[in-house]
Amino acid sequence: MIRILTKKLKDHFYRFEEYGGPNQVHAYLICGTEKALMIDGLWLAEGLLAEAEKVLRTEYEDYTPQNRAKKLEMLITHGHEDHAGKGMEEFLEAGCVVYLSEKDWLMLAEKYKDRKPQITFLTEKMCGGFTDSGQLVPGQEDGRMDFGSITVQIVKMPGHTPGSLLVWVPEWNTLFTSDAIGAGVLWMQLPECRPLSEYEMQVRRLLVFLENEKARTGIEVKIYPGHAQQIVADGNGVSEDSLAEDGEQEILTYHYVREVLELTEKIQDNPQIGQTKQIDYPGLEHVRVRSVGERLLYDYCYDEDRAR
Repeated sequence: MIRILTKKLKDHFYRFEEYGGPNQVHAYLICGTEKALMIDGLWLAEGLLAEAEKVLRTEYEDYTPQNRAKKLEMLITHGHEDHAGKGMEEFLEAGCVVYLSEKDWLMLAEKYKDRKPQITFLTEKMCGGFTDSGQLVPGQEDGRMDFGSITVQIVKMPGHTPGSLLVWVPEWNTLFTSDAIGAGVLWMQLPECRPLSEYEMQVRRLLVFLENEKARTGIEVKIYPGHAQQIVADGNGVSEDSLAEDGEQEILTYHYVREVLELTEKIQDNPQIGQTKQIDYPGLEHVRVRSVGERLLYDYCYDEDRAR
Protein backbone atom coordinates (compact mmCIF):
# COMPACT_ATOMS: atom_id res chain seq x y z
CA MET A 1 0.00 0.00 0.00
CA ILE A 2 1.38 3.39 -1.01
CA ARG A 3 1.16 6.02 1.69
CA ILE A 4 2.81 9.25 2.80
CA LEU A 5 5.09 9.33 5.82
CA THR A 6 5.41 12.81 7.34
CA LYS A 7 8.46 13.68 9.41
CA LYS A 8 9.34 16.97 11.11
CA LEU A 9 13.04 17.50 10.47
CA LYS A 10 13.29 20.67 12.54
CA ASP A 11 11.17 23.70 13.37
CA HIS A 12 9.25 24.87 10.29
CA PHE A 13 10.74 22.11 8.10
CA TYR A 14 9.03 18.84 7.11
CA ARG A 15 9.64 15.89 4.82
CA PHE A 16 6.98 13.81 3.08
CA GLU A 17 8.07 10.38 1.90
CA GLU A 18 6.12 8.28 -0.58
CA TYR A 19 6.37 4.89 1.04
CA GLY A 20 5.49 1.55 -0.55
CA GLY A 21 5.81 2.62 -4.19
CA PRO A 22 8.43 1.86 -6.87
CA ASN A 23 10.85 4.32 -5.26
CA GLN A 24 10.84 6.28 -2.04
CA VAL A 25 10.46 9.77 -3.44
CA HIS A 26 10.61 12.80 -1.14
CA ALA A 27 8.89 16.17 -1.01
CA TYR A 28 9.75 18.91 1.48
CA LEU A 29 7.75 21.70 3.11
CA ILE A 30 9.59 24.80 4.30
CA CYS A 31 7.62 27.36 6.29
CA GLY A 32 8.49 31.02 6.62
CA THR A 33 6.60 33.45 8.81
CA GLU A 34 4.45 34.60 5.88
CA LYS A 35 3.94 31.53 3.70
CA ALA A 36 5.23 28.05 2.88
CA LEU A 37 6.79 26.28 -0.09
CA MET A 38 6.34 22.62 -1.00
CA ILE A 39 9.33 21.33 -2.93
CA ASP A 40 8.15 18.65 -5.39
CA GLY A 41 4.88 16.76 -5.65
CA LEU A 42 5.61 13.05 -5.09
CA TRP A 43 4.40 10.51 -7.65
CA LEU A 44 1.66 7.96 -6.95
CA ALA A 45 0.69 8.77 -3.38
CA GLU A 46 -2.49 10.73 -2.84
CA GLY A 47 -3.03 13.18 -0.01
CA LEU A 48 0.07 15.39 -0.10
CA LEU A 49 -2.06 18.54 0.11
CA ALA A 50 -4.00 17.15 3.06
CA GLU A 51 -0.78 16.23 4.87
CA ALA A 52 0.63 19.68 4.19
CA GLU A 53 -2.47 21.36 5.55
CA LYS A 54 -2.23 19.42 8.80
CA VAL A 55 1.19 21.01 9.23
CA LEU A 56 0.11 24.46 8.11
CA ARG A 57 -2.67 24.62 10.68
CA THR A 58 0.02 24.24 13.36
CA GLU A 59 2.38 26.71 11.68
CA TYR A 60 -0.10 29.52 10.96
CA GLU A 61 -2.93 30.50 13.27
CA ASP A 62 -4.73 32.21 10.41
CA TYR A 63 -4.43 29.34 7.91
CA THR A 64 -7.70 28.30 6.25
CA PRO A 65 -8.61 26.70 2.93
CA GLN A 66 -9.90 30.12 1.91
CA ASN A 67 -6.45 31.74 2.12
CA ARG A 68 -4.58 28.64 0.95
CA ALA A 69 -3.48 30.24 -2.33
CA LYS A 70 -1.75 33.05 -0.40
CA LYS A 71 -0.12 30.75 2.14
CA LEU A 72 1.06 27.74 0.14
CA GLU A 73 3.08 27.40 -3.07
CA MET A 74 4.81 24.52 -4.83
CA LEU A 75 8.03 24.24 -6.81
CA ILE A 76 8.61 21.28 -9.12
CA THR A 77 12.37 20.76 -9.37
CA HIS A 78 12.31 18.95 -12.70
CA GLY A 79 9.95 17.43 -15.21
CA HIS A 80 10.02 13.76 -14.25
CA GLU A 81 6.65 12.43 -13.20
CA ASP A 82 7.90 10.82 -9.99
CA HIS A 83 8.33 14.37 -8.65
CA ALA A 84 5.36 15.91 -10.44
CA GLY A 85 2.63 13.40 -9.73
CA LYS A 86 -0.49 13.26 -7.58
CA GLY A 87 0.67 16.03 -5.28
CA MET A 88 1.13 18.45 -8.15
CA GLU A 89 -2.36 17.58 -9.39
CA GLU A 90 -3.80 18.30 -5.94
CA PHE A 91 -2.03 21.65 -5.59
CA LEU A 92 -3.16 22.79 -9.03
CA GLU A 93 -6.72 21.69 -8.30
CA ALA A 94 -6.61 23.68 -5.05
CA GLY A 95 -5.51 26.85 -6.84
CA CYS A 96 -1.98 27.02 -5.42
CA VAL A 97 0.85 28.63 -7.36
CA VAL A 98 3.02 25.91 -8.93
CA TYR A 99 6.46 26.78 -10.35
CA LEU A 100 8.24 24.78 -13.07
CA SER A 101 11.20 25.43 -15.34
CA GLU A 102 10.01 26.21 -18.83
CA LYS A 103 12.78 23.92 -20.14
CA ASP A 104 11.12 20.86 -18.60
CA TRP A 105 7.56 21.61 -19.65
CA LEU A 106 7.58 19.25 -22.64
CA MET A 107 8.12 16.26 -20.35
CA LEU A 108 4.87 17.06 -18.53
CA ALA A 109 2.92 18.77 -21.32
CA GLU A 110 0.73 15.80 -22.25
CA LYS A 111 -0.35 15.18 -18.66
CA TYR A 112 -0.85 18.81 -17.65
CA LYS A 113 -1.82 20.51 -20.91
CA ASP A 114 -5.22 21.52 -19.51
CA ARG A 115 -3.52 23.00 -16.45
CA LYS A 116 -0.85 24.95 -18.31
CA PRO A 117 -2.42 28.39 -17.64
CA GLN A 118 -2.17 27.70 -13.89
CA ILE A 119 1.56 26.90 -13.94
CA THR A 120 4.11 29.67 -13.38
CA PHE A 121 7.01 28.95 -15.71
CA LEU A 122 10.50 29.96 -14.61
CA THR A 123 12.74 31.22 -17.39
CA GLU A 124 16.51 30.92 -17.35
CA LYS A 125 16.83 34.61 -16.41
CA MET A 126 14.56 34.16 -13.40
CA CYS A 127 16.82 31.48 -11.92
CA GLY A 128 20.17 31.96 -10.28
CA GLY A 129 23.31 30.07 -11.19
CA PHE A 130 26.75 29.21 -9.86
CA THR A 131 29.86 30.73 -11.43
CA ASP A 132 33.22 28.99 -11.91
CA SER A 133 34.37 30.65 -8.68
CA GLY A 134 31.39 29.23 -6.79
CA GLN A 135 29.50 32.49 -6.49
CA LEU A 136 25.72 32.35 -6.61
CA VAL A 137 24.45 34.93 -9.07
CA PRO A 138 20.80 35.62 -8.16
CA GLY A 139 18.07 35.29 -10.71
CA GLN A 140 15.49 37.90 -11.55
CA GLU A 141 11.85 38.27 -10.54
CA ASP A 142 10.32 35.00 -9.29
CA GLY A 143 13.71 33.29 -8.99
CA ARG A 144 14.20 34.86 -5.55
CA MET A 145 11.27 34.46 -3.18
CA ASP A 146 10.59 36.01 0.22
CA PHE A 147 8.66 33.78 2.62
CA GLY A 148 9.01 36.04 5.62
CA SER A 149 11.71 34.68 7.90
CA ILE A 150 13.43 32.87 5.04
CA THR A 151 14.33 33.65 1.46
CA VAL A 152 14.36 31.03 -1.25
CA GLN A 153 16.77 31.21 -4.18
CA ILE A 154 15.99 29.06 -7.22
CA VAL A 155 19.21 27.87 -8.90
CA LYS A 156 19.44 26.21 -12.30
CA MET A 157 21.58 23.09 -12.63
CA PRO A 158 20.99 21.41 -16.02
CA GLY A 159 22.14 17.83 -16.26
CA HIS A 160 19.66 15.23 -15.07
CA THR A 161 17.13 17.25 -17.09
CA PRO A 162 17.59 20.48 -19.06
CA GLY A 163 15.56 22.43 -16.51
CA SER A 164 16.67 20.86 -13.23
CA LEU A 165 16.40 23.32 -10.34
CA LEU A 166 18.00 23.52 -6.92
CA VAL A 167 16.51 25.38 -3.96
CA TRP A 168 18.89 27.32 -1.70
CA VAL A 169 17.74 28.58 1.70
CA PRO A 170 20.65 30.66 3.05
CA GLU A 171 19.12 31.26 6.49
CA TRP A 172 19.11 27.50 7.07
CA ASN A 173 22.37 26.75 5.24
CA THR A 174 20.29 24.22 3.33
CA LEU A 175 20.26 23.14 -0.32
CA PHE A 176 17.57 20.98 -1.93
CA THR A 177 18.92 19.07 -4.95
CA SER A 178 16.13 16.60 -5.77
CA ASP A 179 17.61 14.35 -8.51
CA ALA A 180 20.24 16.80 -9.78
CA ILE A 181 23.06 14.83 -8.14
CA GLY A 182 21.10 11.70 -7.26
CA ALA A 183 20.88 10.10 -3.82
CA GLY A 184 23.28 7.20 -4.06
CA VAL A 185 21.91 6.45 -7.53
CA LEU A 186 22.34 9.02 -10.30
CA TRP A 187 20.57 8.74 -13.66
CA MET A 188 22.36 10.44 -16.56
CA GLN A 189 21.38 7.91 -19.22
CA LEU A 190 17.98 9.30 -20.21
CA PRO A 191 17.44 11.01 -23.59
CA GLU A 192 16.73 14.35 -21.91
CA CYS A 193 19.93 14.30 -19.82
CA ARG A 194 22.57 16.82 -20.80
CA PRO A 195 25.99 15.60 -22.04
CA LEU A 196 28.42 14.77 -19.27
CA SER A 197 30.81 17.47 -20.47
CA GLU A 198 28.15 20.07 -19.66
CA TYR A 199 27.14 18.36 -16.44
CA GLU A 200 30.73 18.24 -15.21
CA MET A 201 30.91 22.04 -15.28
CA GLN A 202 27.71 22.30 -13.24
CA VAL A 203 28.91 19.84 -10.58
CA ARG A 204 32.30 21.54 -10.37
CA ARG A 205 30.63 24.90 -9.75
CA LEU A 206 28.37 23.39 -7.10
CA LEU A 207 31.36 21.87 -5.34
CA VAL A 208 33.18 25.22 -5.19
CA PHE A 209 30.01 26.86 -3.88
CA LEU A 210 29.85 24.29 -1.07
CA GLU A 211 33.52 24.91 -0.25
CA ASN A 212 32.95 28.67 -0.17
CA GLU A 213 29.94 28.36 2.12
CA LYS A 214 31.79 26.13 4.56
CA ALA A 215 34.72 28.56 4.61
CA ARG A 216 32.32 31.44 5.25
CA THR A 217 30.14 29.83 7.94
CA GLY A 218 32.37 27.13 9.38
CA ILE A 219 29.74 24.44 8.82
CA GLU A 220 28.92 22.19 5.90
CA VAL A 221 25.86 22.91 3.77
CA LYS A 222 23.01 20.47 4.40
CA ILE A 223 21.93 18.86 1.12
CA TYR A 224 18.53 17.18 0.88
CA PRO A 225 17.94 14.91 -2.15
CA GLY A 226 14.72 13.82 -3.84
CA HIS A 227 14.69 10.18 -2.74
CA ALA A 228 15.36 8.11 0.33
CA GLN A 229 19.06 7.47 0.32
CA GLN A 230 20.76 4.23 -0.49
CA ILE A 231 24.05 5.32 1.08
CA VAL A 232 25.50 3.14 3.82
CA ALA A 233 26.65 5.26 6.75
CA ASP A 234 29.83 3.40 7.71
CA GLY A 235 31.71 6.39 9.07
CA ASN A 236 33.93 6.87 6.02
CA GLY A 237 33.10 10.23 4.50
CA VAL A 238 29.70 10.44 6.21
CA SER A 239 29.40 13.26 8.72
CA GLU A 240 27.64 12.71 12.03
CA ASP A 241 25.44 15.71 11.24
CA SER A 242 24.02 13.85 8.25
CA LEU A 243 22.45 11.18 10.46
CA ALA A 244 19.09 11.41 12.18
CA GLU A 245 18.56 10.18 15.73
CA ASP A 246 17.37 6.85 14.34
CA GLY A 247 20.57 6.45 12.29
CA GLU A 248 18.88 7.28 9.01
CA GLN A 249 21.07 9.05 6.46
CA GLU A 250 19.16 12.31 6.04
CA ILE A 251 21.42 14.49 3.93
CA LEU A 252 24.08 14.32 1.27
CA THR A 253 27.56 15.59 2.05
CA TYR A 254 30.39 17.46 0.37
CA HIS A 255 32.17 14.11 0.00
CA TYR A 256 29.24 12.78 -1.99
CA VAL A 257 29.25 15.73 -4.41
CA ARG A 258 33.01 15.37 -4.86
CA GLU A 259 32.47 11.73 -5.77
CA VAL A 260 29.86 12.75 -8.36
CA LEU A 261 32.46 15.02 -9.97
CA GLU A 262 35.21 12.40 -9.86
CA LEU A 263 33.00 9.77 -11.49
CA THR A 264 31.80 12.23 -14.14
CA GLU A 265 35.44 12.87 -15.07
CA LYS A 266 36.35 9.17 -15.06
CA ILE A 267 33.44 8.24 -17.31
CA GLN A 268 34.37 10.88 -19.87
CA ASP A 269 37.98 9.70 -19.86
CA ASN A 270 36.87 6.11 -20.42
CA PRO A 271 33.19 5.60 -21.35
CA GLN A 272 33.64 1.81 -21.13
CA ILE A 273 34.59 1.92 -17.47
CA GLY A 274 31.16 0.82 -16.29
CA GLN A 275 29.35 -2.49 -16.49
CA THR A 276 26.45 -2.97 -18.87
CA LYS A 277 23.25 -3.46 -16.92
CA GLN A 278 19.52 -3.73 -17.42
CA ILE A 279 17.39 -0.97 -15.94
CA ASP A 280 14.60 -2.67 -14.00
CA TYR A 281 12.19 0.24 -13.79
CA PRO A 282 8.61 0.73 -14.99
CA GLY A 283 8.64 1.86 -18.60
CA LEU A 284 12.41 1.52 -19.00
CA GLU A 285 12.83 -2.24 -18.94
CA HIS A 286 14.24 -2.15 -22.48
CA VAL A 287 16.97 0.38 -21.70
CA ARG A 288 20.53 -0.89 -21.33
CA VAL A 289 23.13 1.43 -19.86
CA ARG A 290 26.61 1.37 -18.46
CA SER A 291 26.77 1.78 -14.72
CA VAL A 292 29.71 2.57 -12.47
CA GLY A 293 29.91 3.58 -8.85
CA GLU A 294 32.07 4.14 -5.83
CA ARG A 295 31.25 4.01 -2.12
CA LEU A 296 28.81 6.91 -1.68
CA LEU A 297 27.52 7.26 -5.23
CA TYR A 298 27.29 3.55 -5.86
CA ASP A 299 25.30 3.56 -9.11
CA TYR A 300 26.04 6.20 -11.76
CA CYS A 301 24.03 5.30 -14.87
CA TYR A 302 25.08 6.74 -18.21
CA ASP A 303 24.74 6.11 -21.92
CA GLU A 304 28.11 5.05 -23.30
CA ASP A 305 27.36 6.69 -26.66
CA ARG A 306 26.62 10.05 -25.01
CA ALA A 307 29.25 10.02 -22.29
CA ARG A 308 31.36 12.76 -23.82
